[in-house]
Amino acid sequence: MGRQENEFMNGEGNCWYERNKDKPGNYTRNGVIADHIPEPSSILEIGCADGRYLSDLQNLYGCKCTGIDPSEEALTIGRKRYPDLSFICGTANLRLIVKYDLIIYGFCLYVCDRETLPTIVAIGDGALHDGGHLVIHDFDPDYPHKLPYKHAEGLFSYKQDYSKLWLANPAYSLVHKHVIEDGTAVWVLKKNIAAGWPLEQHHD
Repeated sequence: MGRQENEFMNGEGNCWYERNKDKPGNYTRNGVIADHIPEPSSILEIGCADGRYLSDLQNLYGCKCTGIDPSEEALTIGRKRYPDLSFICGTANLRLIVKYDLIIYGFCLYVCDRETLPTIVAIGDGALHDGGHLVIHDFDPDYPHKLPYKHAEGLFSYKQDYSKLWLANPAYSLVHKHVIEDGTAVWVLKKNIAAGWPLEQHHD
């Protein structure tokens, strides 16, 4: 567990939720998902907070939905408000056993430890069904950089195009990118292993 993950698991996750829980929700991401992703049978949202966005997707698709977040406070509230959702306390670095049709990184990758990114990508790929979709909502900078995380000394906000981490794998293709006025964007990727490695016919 890296320093940033440890901080979020040991209090900053709760603090983040306290700072943001009463702010008006931005459901742009859910609209992009509805426009570009067909009926999934299972959804995982990493960085789900209290599950408000995930609950709307469950109502839309009528499928099994699971949320992961480091804030026990957020999850306690989510379990009361949305009893049909499943919640797990953890981060994007949490090992996953179940596979999903749709995995969402809900504005969380920018605070993940840099040394854990390869593991996070591998975990997400392993948990996504072939033919499934992966959605990333995060900052959309012109170039990769970091800024001091103003809420905790010694931590950073890392801004980059996170879709490129998965798009380096030929199995992934970009379905759509939606730019939001607040400096963030939503990327929709699709996983298709056969399309990534088409069979070449060799003739003697």
